[in-house]
Amino acid sequence: EALALADAAFAAALACGGRQSAGTVGLAAGDMMLERARLLRSLGRAEEEVTECLKRAATAFENVAGLEGEAEADPEDFRATAWYNLACVAGLLGRADRTAHAMKMCLGRVSKANRRGWISEACADVDLRSVVNHPEVQEILAKA
Repeated sequence: EALALADAAFAAALACGGRQSAGTVGLAAGDMMLERARLLRSLGRAEEEVTECLKRAATAFENVAGLEGEAEADPEDFRATAWYNLACVAGLLGRADRTAHAMKMCLGRVSKANRRGWISEACADVDLRSVVNHPEVQEILAKA
């Protein structure tokens, strides 16, 4: 499945070019590493191996979140998705402070009309299970 995701992402990137392609490929690469970390953890692999995958996922998502250029040209959730996935990485690492920051950045990039949906997803996301009830995270989710 990861290979199929990669092929689809690269095909989409070739069709888009430029900033859009960097975002598409970055999100796909981050998603693959995040999924690999989940798999390794479920198989009981060494936490160092899981952490290395999470670091690689975070790097990919940070690259997308930090893309420069016209944000108006991005789909609404382009950077928001990267920030949300950074919150997931932080959640899997048990870092409530980083989760709260990433969720704040994510929700700041989503229209008010769509925030409730993103918040509902965050509250149910297994990657955020260990941190979603932390006061810092709850404060961000309540303010949105």
